[in-house]
Amino acid sequence: MKNKILIKVIVLLILNFFIVNNIEISAQSTIADDNQISYAYVDQICYKTTRIEKLRVFAELNVETLTHLEKMKFQTKQMIQEHKEYFSETGYYTHRIVYDTSINFFAKWYKVPEITVFDNTGITNYYEKKSKYYNDGWPGGGRDSSYYGNYYTNIRTGEKTYVERYSENARQAYLEQNQVMKENGVLYGKVFVVPTASTLDVYSNMGYTVVVTATDITVYNSEIQVVWDIVNKIITKVWYENGVAVEKVRNKYSYNKELHVDVLTEIAETTPREFENGDCYEEFTITYFRDYSLCGSQLKLRNQSKAIANETTELIISPNPVLDIMEIQFPEITESSYMELMTLTGKVINKVKLTRGLSEYKIDISDLVAGTYIVKVKNSNRTLIKKFVKQ
Repeated sequence: MKNKILIKVIVLLILNFFIVNNIEISAQSTIADDNQISYAYVDQICYKTTRIEKLRVFAELNVETLTHLEKMKFQTKQMIQEHKEYFSETGYYTHRIVYDTSINFFAKWYKVPEITVFDNTGITNYYEKKSKYYNDGWPGGGRDSSYYGNYYTNIRTGEKTYVERYSENARQAYLEQNQVMKENGVLYGKVFVVPTASTLDVYSNMGYTVVVTATDITVYNSEIQVVWDIVNKIITKVWYENGVAVEKVRNKYSYNKELHVDVLTEIAETTPREFENGDCYEEFTITYFRDYSLCGSQLKLRNQSKAIANETTELIISPNPVLDIMEIQFPEITESSYMELMTLTGKVINKVKLTRGLSEYKIDISDLVAGTYIVKVKNSNRTLIKKFVKQ
């Protein structure tokens, strides 16, 4: 019984790892987010998540016709965690999760670790508090190993851990993720980006239908549809089987002043289900991401060693949306710089050299076709980017 309980805990921990890292589990999805614009390189990030799971019923339901297990599903589950993603002293990507509170996620006798760490060695669970339901107060009491991993008790410190080593496939996946994180920083996967023109061409060549409008981009086939809502900063993915939606995931992003970028703030997952009596319902899970911070580190733009944590890097565009005359405000120009107007696919429409001392610029865009565009102000040290909508 203990082993079965521990296996359930481990499975949930692994699933949680994929969820908070925004990694696709479904093999159906071959659509990956691609960076359209550069964002700040971050080597460590701290944040909190609140995960809520509940059922949604859309018609009058006779609860008495449900089984006992089905009735238990109506309990709302909630889990709050604190996260830190960083690179170890040896340069390996590490994700540390501290479990704050959990309600109805586990039975009372389940022993959830206080801390879980994912790194190059595998998955390590740390147990600090005792449970009255286990020998020695923790799942590994009197045991050395399980089907998945090994139990350890540090004789000197008394620290108790359960370590699960990666399989060969899992280790390869970790090494690939580690390389991506080293190249892009730990914000990778948590920033709102849209696919480039070249990426959209790849999707088209793979048989996907690609639709680009002034406000959104849609890529789909018979199995999956992905919509990038550029105005509201939402990415929605829907999976289909035989023309019927079987799962929907919506990622929402909001601008973060400290990080100077649109970061992930919400993941909502909806899966249609059916009770044994034939009534339909939805499993609804929502995960909130909040309290992003740099954990004491400094924010640096890509390819720039000078820290800019105290500088204002956001362009101000007014009005936005704009019909004709647009005013762009930016930090005072102190060196040779230029400004570009671009399409979302990266095509440069207009390029203007900015002289020293300027802090604002007005431009007539009445000739532009209605749609969403990008303003970029760039010099040798940094690049500032902002989207605007032409009416």
